[in-house]
Amino acid sequence: MSSPPPKHIDPLNELRQRKYEAGHGDAEGFNRQHAKGKLSSRERIARLVDRNSFEEIDLFARHRGGVPGDGVVTGMGKIDGRDVMLRIVPCPARTLTEDWNTRRTPCLDR
Repeated sequence: MSSPPPKHIDPLNELRQRKYEAGHGDAEGFNRQHAKGKLSSRERIARLVDRNSFEEIDLFARHRGGVPGDGVVTGMGKIDGRDVMLRIVPCPARTLTEDWNTRRTPCLDR
């Protein structure tokens, strides 16, 4: 018997899958935020910027071996038609970044 031919993975679909996984980050952390009645960083951004205008930079970055997309969210978008650059620091990550962060980023609970 011959073995079945190896499956061909479409690189574009693989990238889309990786982007989806990184955009949703850690499922446990996501569920903890929702259990507290809070939104994730990406959900807050989606509510702030104009529809479909946010382009995340460094989506696949990891914080010290964590899952992709679990750290600081940075990117460009539009608010009321104006170009903006956003940097969202998750509250738990704030304590880890204070030593290299020259400006203390306020942690807003909304």
